[in-house]
Amino acid sequence: KRVLAFIWVPLNNGDTNHNGKKRGTTTKRQFSDSNNNNSQWLCINEGLVASGLAHTYSPSKSKKVHNHDKMLGLQKVARTHKIGQWKSFKDYHAIVTPTGGAFHKCKHKKSTVSDCKHLARSKTLNLILVSEAYDRGMHPCRKCFG
Repeated sequence: KRVLAFIWVPLNNGDTNHNGKKRGTTTKRQFSDSNNNNSQWLCINEGLVASGLAHTYSPSKSKKVHNHDKMLGLQKVARTHKIGQWKSFKDYHAIVTPTGGAFHKCKHKKSTVSDCKHLARSKTLNLILVSEAYDRGMHPCRKCFG
C-alpha cells in the first residue's frame, strides 16, 4: 500500500548550517508557495518532483491532492529540461485505456498488443507517448514496469 503525505518545512533567510555559516534559500524559494499563501514554507513533494527526483502519482482518479495540477506542471518542466530521473528519459509509445490511470508496455513497437493481465478485458486500447501519459497524470503499470 502506498501512503501519500505532504511534508512542509519552514524556510528562514537566516538559516545556518552546522558550521554556523549562512546558507542561501534561492533553490528552495522556487518551490515555496503551493496554495499555502505563506511563502515561508516549502512542500517537499513539489521540490522532489521539480528536481526530477520523483514523479507525480495519484492512486485514484477521483481523489486528487490539492496541488495535483501544479505537481504535473513541475514534472513537465523537469522532464522538458531533463532534470534528475528525466536526464536519460527517451520517449516511447505506451498503451492506455480510455478510463484507466496507468500506461502499459507495448509487446511490439507502436502496437496495442500487450501481455499485461490488467488489459485482458479491455476492448478499447489507445497508443500514446509516455510523456503525454505523464502529462495527464498517469503512472506506469505496476505489472508491466514493476
